Formats: sequence, C-alpha cells, structure tokens
Amino acid sequence: MKPALLMIGGWAHPAAALRPLAAAVTDFAEPQLLAAYEPLPKFDQPALLLGWSLGGLRALRAALAEPERWLGLVLVSSTPCFCSAPDWPHGVEPARVRAMKAALRKNPEAVLRQFFADVAAPAPLASATVEEQVRAALALGGAVLAKGLDELLNTDLRLPAAHATEPTLVLHGREDRIIPCAASEWLAEQFIFSRFVAIDHAGHDLPFNAFDVVGAEIKCFLETL
Repeated sequence: MKPALLMIGGWAHPAAALRPLAAAVTDFAEPQLLAAYEPLPKFDQPALLLGWSLGGLRALRAALAEPERWLGLVLVSSTPCFCSAPDWPHGVEPARVRAMKAALRKNPEAVLRQFFADVAAPAPLASATVEEQVRAALALGGAVLAKGLDELLNTDLRLPAAHATEPTLVLHGREDRIIPCAASEWLAEQFIFSRFVAIDHAGHDLPFNAFDVVGAEIKCFLETL
C-alpha cells in the first residue's frame, strides 16, 4: 500500500499549483494537495509530510507539534525563519515584507507579477503564465494573501527545529531568489536524521521546474523509512 503524501503549497499559490510534483510521485505515494492557508487533514496511518516555501513553515510546525502523525518530513525551498535578524542572515529584510504587504493593498497585480517572476528565476516566465498565476492568486482573496505575509513576518522556528526528530529530506535550488539556499542547509544541520540536496541551476520553483528531480529524491527518501 502506498503511503499518503500531504503536500502543502506556498504563498499566493492554490493547491493545484503542486500538480506537476504530485504527478511525479503517484507511482509510489498517494499525494494530497493543500494550499498554505488550509487546515491539515487527519490520516488513519502516519503520512509523509511535504511543505514548499510558506508551506514548509507549516509543515515544520506540524511535524514538531505532532511527530507521531508523520512518517517523515520533506522541506522544499523552505526556511525556519523567512525574515532576517542580527543572528539570522539567511532571510529577507522585514521592512521589505511590510512594504510588499502595503503595496498589495494598492496594486496587487504588480506585486504578484514581480513575485512570480522571482519565483521562476533564473528561468524567464512567459507573460501568459504570469497572468494566469496572478489571476489564481487574486482568487485566493486579499485577506489570505495578507495573512500569509504576516506569517512570513512573524514565524521563527529556529529554536524548535533543533529538537526535531523526524527523518527529513531538505531540497533547495542554489539560485533561489525568494529564500536563500543557506536557510535550508542550516535546517538540515539541525535534524538528527536528514539529507540535504542543493539543486544546481534551479530557483524557488522546484515543484514546477524540477519536479522530476524532487520526485526521484522523495522516492529514495521513502525507501529509507
């Protein structure tokens, strides 16, 4: 019987955005897709938990709170703390996120276009694809988008992460413009049982443009559990 694999998406992305990665794992897992703002479902048996970007913060928090619920943890393009601090150089300046939140109220389309371009970098993104992503993000609603930015501003799981016990796979693109690769590398060093994979020539959008690599790594990870 294939294990359940709960996949939690990132900021401004509907659950359906993870379909390319879900298709890459169906031979060995039963994927269930979740947007970052949706509540986590219950499973009859322990499931594998995957989080991408903002979804990685949610997945890490869930794994720390109820480790018995999960076979293992997969963190994709993730971080324990999105914003930088004097003792945390692997993040974004908080003022930048606050400015993004303010701009989101005035001109959400412009904010989202820039965000999706940064997610895709270093690869270019077709204008039609950008507009499709903007429409899908706006359909989530302004309140959901603002709440997600608040979560990125206020969440710091560095100290709890040092007590994580789940087997963990950590994947990150070396050219990520949203979250520095060093954030994931730091995360992997905290876990007792972990594997860290930095993917060359890849950015933040691993579930879309490196789903084959991510899927293969997940398969190998499951075989060790």
